[in-house]
Amino acid sequence: MKKDPTPLIDAIYEELTERGIPISDTKKFYEDMEKAFRVASKIADKIVIMNRDPQTIETAARIMAGHVEDPVSKLKELGIDITSELEELKQVFAEISGKKIEPQKQRQVAGVSKLSEELARAKLEVLSILNGIEFAGYTEEAKRKAVGKLSSRIAELSKEKPTEKVLLHLGLYTYAIEAIKREKLERLKEL
Repeated sequence: MKKDPTPLIDAIYEELTERGIPISDTKKFYEDMEKAFRVASKIADKIVIMNRDPQTIETAARIMAGHVEDPVSKLKELGIDITSELEELKQVFAEISGKKIEPQKQRQVAGVSKLSEELARAKLEVLSILNGIEFAGYTEEAKRKAVGKLSSRIAELSKEKPTEKVLLHLGLYTYAIEAIKREKLERLKEL
């Protein structure tokens, strides 16, 4: 798709003509579709290439196969934000259709989306620790080390000013410690 989107564009063109959908300017159609594929490539890169964690790749595959409700939010939970690329793709499609759309205004207060990204990274950190426990066979030693790592993160954060970000992280790490101690690891994966 990145090297030469022409075969895919050819297939789309053929499908549209078979369905009786007229294309008045073939050259423009190919140019527009190339733009759309460029943006789609950025999204694919962000989802797959930038993430090597097997669990993230598996979830991304389920998302791309259409097996996940609200895929954008699910990707954000994994620390992958494709909001700007989706806005860019909407713009490309708007240009193709001849409509102009205003970029979507932020519904959130400044800093909240950054907070969401940071919280998603913290969730990913907790999930990585859980995967470590799982790979170690849920041994007492693995659980002890995980609790120790999370406790040291709590100690670091406790020295900071109690902002919303810090308090959310403290809550997540504390919740994780309690789940590990009570051996309720599936509860953590629900996060």
